[in-house]
Amino acid sequence: MRRYRYELDQAESRSHIVEGWIAALDNIDRVITILRAAPDGTTAKLQFQDEFDFSDRQADAILAMPLRRLTGLERQNLENEFTELAGKIADLQKLLGDRKELLKALKKELRSLKKQYGDPRRTKIIAGPDTGKRRKVPVAPPMDEPLPLLTLETEIASDSPAEKPKKPKSDTAKTGTGQIEFAPMAEIIARTSKNPTKALMLMADEPDGLPMVLEFTADGQVRRMSPETYDLEDRDLGEIAIVQTEATAIGQTLLILMASGRLFPLPVKSIPLIAYEPDGVDILSLLPNGAAGETVLSSFFLPETLDDHFLILLTAQGRIKRLPMDELTDIAARGVSIIKIKEEGDRLAFSALANSGDQLVIATSTGRLLRLEANDQILPSTNRAAPGILALRVLKIEHLVGLAVTGTVDPVLLVSEEGYAKRVTTQAIKLSQPGELGTHMFQFTNRTDTVVGMTTAFPEDVVTLITSEGQIYELCVDDVPLGAKEHKGEQIVDLAEDEKITDLILPIITV
Repeated sequence: MRRYRYELDQAESRSHIVEGWIAALDNIDRVITILRAAPDGTTAKLQFQDEFDFSDRQADAILAMPLRRLTGLERQNLENEFTELAGKIADLQKLLGDRKELLKALKKELRSLKKQYGDPRRTKIIAGPDTGKRRKVPVAPPMDEPLPLLTLETEIASDSPAEKPKKPKSDTAKTGTGQIEFAPMAEIIARTSKNPTKALMLMADEPDGLPMVLEFTADGQVRRMSPETYDLEDRDLGEIAIVQTEATAIGQTLLILMASGRLFPLPVKSIPLIAYEPDGVDILSLLPNGAAGETVLSSFFLPETLDDHFLILLTAQGRIKRLPMDELTDIAARGVSIIKIKEEGDRLAFSALANSGDQLVIATSTGRLLRLEANDQILPSTNRAAPGILALRVLKIEHLVGLAVTGTVDPVLLVSEEGYAKRVTTQAIKLSQPGELGTHMFQFTNRTDTVVGMTTAFPEDVVTLITSEGQIYELCVDDVPLGAKEHKGEQIVDLAEDEKITDLILPIITV
């Protein structure tokens, strides 16, 4: 559902800009007169807003409008685009307002994936010869015992019946019968699954394109299951908060980002499949040995189209970077560094996916908010080897608590350690330049209180709060009022003595 809300936000944002361009063309003579008379772009922008009631974003778009937009053909293209966006917005609003329509759309997408990628498997998994070292009971073996041996037998179609398959060239893959032994994936499954033999057999029968659902928990585990398992009404979710749910398919690759700035690819098929219980596996155990000791920051899939999509990286010391998505393709299994961290003791603190023109909001524990626009003028895109630029000066008495990607009118939610919360609109936060201090937007009831987290907050969203005592609370965004920067917020949770809110999670759901 969150994916459709994101698409709706992007469509409304683009429609808003196109509407401004069309209005400018309707008044082109006056627009040209203002541009000729204005001493600078800021003055022209203010006149546009005053005379035509353009928004901040529309005025910026008009100033950046290329001359080719003035032609009759381009005007027709703009009107066509506006009509298409209006239709898309109506369709998305219908999906978000009608659960039946939403489920129908999801089923259609899953069937499309199955039709596109589903094809008969050309290999078989068979039991290998009994070497006397195989375990009779299919349970995970200890570290010092041999792994259960499974072999791969391949059938190769050929026009000539006499033609035989070539033997594998790798000496490490050969066996006495010309069979190939599974490793290291067998080792991963054997050490993480209750029934490693069954898990490997199930994994072998999964063709590319087979729909799957991934769940990520707050304690760093991942679960893979079929859509049917995910939809079970009585499925046991366990006692750990779910922070992310992704609809995906066999054959796709998940990208795992570490706090050190290293990025690792993880094929969906290599994540063990669960049938019913909330069994998961530590994400780090599925990655190469080089990831040992790292801290997982986030996980995501590349979008279908890479154009105009970026990864925003923010370090604990306030350095920010905008990395194009095409820099994240073909990542080697050993991982790659995607940001150069220069300061000693610094690390990645937050990451987010964004498009050009999105609004970025950064929050500190003292209640300061800084708003930047993700464009080439304010935040130029860079390559993987580049460091970030200073976005916000982090004071010694504070630390960063959130990075949000929003539209111009979207609200953000702030929650404090002592259980107070407030929402503010993005427009209420001053638009700044990198390196500025930002604006204080949270007034504390008690001097000892601090902001513990910030996130985007759409109506009907449910936010998960985790306390120092291990308690989990769910907060509906609609229950938190919008407030000006002087507003102290509402107390949303009654905490026990010495109990604090330690984490704020808005689960990412793309199912």
